[in-house]
Amino acid sequence: SGDGSFADITQFWRILYAVPPPPSPAGWEKLAHREATFGWVQYRDGNHNGERMARARVEVALRKYREANDWENYHTWFVTGCVR
Repeated sequence: SGDGSFADITQFWRILYAVPPPPSPAGWEKLAHREATFGWVQYRDGNHNGERMARARVEVALRKYREANDWENYHTWFVTGCVR
């Protein structure tokens, strides 16, 4: 609405980049299904300025960190994929 302040924007990014607690095994399974979204988007949207390769890197990194049960790196790559 445009009624916010710069403090609201700062708070938004603070919340977005905060690493939540690790997911349960069922949570990891749900995240695995969401990883495919990055692949779907990379082929649907074309390739502007190398975006397809960037999304492919996100998808590969997510799978790698999920399989290693590395929540902090997984979360970092998930957020990276969402903001690109």
